[in-house]
Amino acid sequence: MSATEQSKALGEVLARLEYSSDTLFPSLSVQELTDIVKLMKETVCAGNPLESSPLLGLLAPTGSLQETAIENGWGDAFLKLADKLDARE
Repeated sequence: MSATEQSKALGEVLARLEYSSDTLFPSLSVQELTDIVKLMKETVCAGNPLESSPLLGLLAPTGSLQETAIENGWGDAFLKLADKLDARE
């Protein structure tokens, strides 16, 4: 996936986080997730690959980002975005 496509996908994650609320299960708050995703978007926009970023851990099943997505009603969208952002493909 190109940096432009990754940046767009990260922008979609940020847009969904903007309307998300903190829930019981994730270990990170919505604000913490937002801050991390913003940093990753800046990293991608600067031309650096996602493969070494902490975002990959957030994309893992039952990670804070997925838990937040599920609890806020965008779990299916999360799966599609995670597929787009998986740098190993």
